[in-house]
Amino acid sequence: METATTETSPAATTLPASPSEASEATQPTSLLGDVAPEAEAAPAFDPETIKFPDGVTREETLFGDFTDIAKEHGLTGPAAQRLIDLAARQLQTATQRQQAVWEQQNAEWQAQIRSDKEIGGDKLQGTLQTFAKVASNPELSDPAFREALAATGAGNHPAIVRTLARWAKALSEGGPIQGGPAGSSRTPQTLGEVFYGTGTRSGAPS
Repeated sequence: METATTETSPAATTLPASPSEASEATQPTSLLGDVAPEAEAAPAFDPETIKFPDGVTREETLFGDFTDIAKEHGLTGPAAQRLIDLAARQLQTATQRQQAVWEQQNAEWQAQIRSDKEIGGDKLQGTLQTFAKVASNPELSDPAFREALAATGAGNHPAIVRTLARWAKALSEGGPIQGGPAGSSRTPQTLGEVFYGTGTRSGAPS
């Protein structure tokens, strides 16, 4: 009688992992490898390294006061530079706004002069020519007089232009200046006589 034999099947085996999986599974870890390097600290605030945009000075930004505040609060160099850039933009914006207002004011004055019944309209060109003749005379006007009128805006103010136009007309025509001594018909020789009448007076412009 044959004895039944039981075949023992080989133990089930697991397929090896792919090379990449095997590599990851056996990859050693390191505490040092998991630590990210610390970010480099920002440079400390140094007043000498602060840069200013063109047209902006240290004095305009009150840089001395800013330096004290920056040091007191421990600002870094980059943070201080950003604040200075912001202050410079604010300063430039304010300056541009003031300039625009000033230009608008002068434009309005010029429009008033052009429409003025006494010196504007058809009379404007003759008024300007008469004034130019007197203002260009070195014996009557300082060489920088017209530059001052332009720089200060006074040359656009209707009241000033009317007054100067009257003086220029009186000087160019050689007539008497209203307000002078009675009966005087002498032509004024200087702007001082136009301002103060005939005779010598301390402080009168020559």
